[in-house]
Amino acid sequence: MDKEKLPPELYRVAYEKGTEVPFTGKYVHEKAEGMYRCAVCGSELFSSEAKFDSGTGWPSFTEPANLNNIELKEDLSGGMRRTEVLCRKCGAHLGHVFDDGPRDGRLPAGRQGKRYCINSVCLDLDPASPWTGGMSLTEVPSRRSFFAVTITAHQVAHAGRIRLERELGNRFAALGALPVTLIHLPRRKTTVILVKSHFAF
Repeated sequence: MDKEKLPPELYRVAYEKGTEVPFTGKYVHEKAEGMYRCAVCGSELFSSEAKFDSGTGWPSFTEPANLNNIELKEDLSGGMRRTEVLCRKCGAHLGHVFDDGPRDGRLPAGRQGKRYCINSVCLDLDPASPWTGGMSLTEVPSRRSFFAVTITAHQVAHAGRIRLERELGNRFAALGALPVTLIHLPRRKTTVILVKSHFAF
């Protein structure tokens, strides 16, 4: 990665810890579904499902798509005490996280009320496909390496089982999962179990 070849504004924000002018970023009012990736290295950072309108002028999210892809550091610059959010892979400064976000009963207690305030220039939106859009990835408690994805039977019908398995496998390849297998097909929802290293049913 040659940082010197980055667009000037991205370099300023990501590696000189700058900040976009509020309400000027391209993703402030973005409503499209998909995955927001690091604009420098492509790591998955935030899902559109976690995005909300905070009214602050920057894209805001309740939680990262994958906690392993971000790093949090204390930031005492500017005479303030804040928590900086960085991309773990490339070290790019993304923004800050605050404790004034919405309360969502679906989130664990330790992740309630968070507002990840992120600069648009540090993000690239990877649009959701018509088959796998709107899915969420959740680690299964007490089952190391297991990840559960819930999708609709409608998505399965439109994509076809083989095509959907292939696309799911590509989407979550970063987890080191083996080829995805659809293992449960109730009437309305399909649960997919991904295993990082091996299947163990």
